[in-house]
Amino acid sequence: VELVNLSRSPTARRTAQRSWFWVLSTLWFSVFIMRLARIAAAVVDATRIRRRARGAVDSWWRQAVEETRARLQLRANIPVRISAEAAVPFIVGVRYPVLVLPINANAWPPERRRTVLLHELAHVKRHDCFLRCCAQAVAAVYWFHPLVHIALRRLMTEQEHACDDVAISAGVPAAEYARHLLYIAQGSLYTPPQATTVAMAAQSHLEERMQSILEPTRR
Repeated sequence: VELVNLSRSPTARRTAQRSWFWVLSTLWFSVFIMRLARIAAAVVDATRIRRRARGAVDSWWRQAVEETRARLQLRANIPVRISAEAAVPFIVGVRYPVLVLPINANAWPPERRRTVLLHELAHVKRHDCFLRCCAQAVAAVYWFHPLVHIALRRLMTEQEHACDDVAISAGVPAAEYARHLLYIAQGSLYTPPQATTVAMAAQSHLEERMQSILEPTRR
């Protein structure tokens, strides 16, 4: 009887509540630190690729970047770099964005180059790198909530849809755009970490994007 009364006492209940609080707090903090470490590793990886990349030797790119900036009314200056470590074009950097291209980008036809510039510079105009970093931080805090992860995946997909729309609205035929997108995605054995970059042809979103691009009645 004394043991039963002790287990039901306010002191015992408070002790049990404190124990559960520390267990759950430790679990939350451990996963939070793990997710922050993954984001930090992604930043380091993207920065390493950016630093090792060299300037695009083809002068066509510099002129085309200026034309695309004017077309999108984009103020930021966007350097173009070529990297042997990049499988797909991607934008890296929040304050000073850089366009990183695969090593074979100088051999692309002008139509593919213009398509890539329209898509990637649209990411810069929309501040997608910054928004994606903020979303990753929120997901790290609320890692236990499944709707947060669903929203994060949806955000990344919709960012790509929006930039696809920019390129197509600028006059790139949908079928031609889809061919360029598929060509770039086919050569992508490695894509940069999506926590800190926005890549044009990440395979995780490719099928849904192709359906949206090629369906004439879908906005």
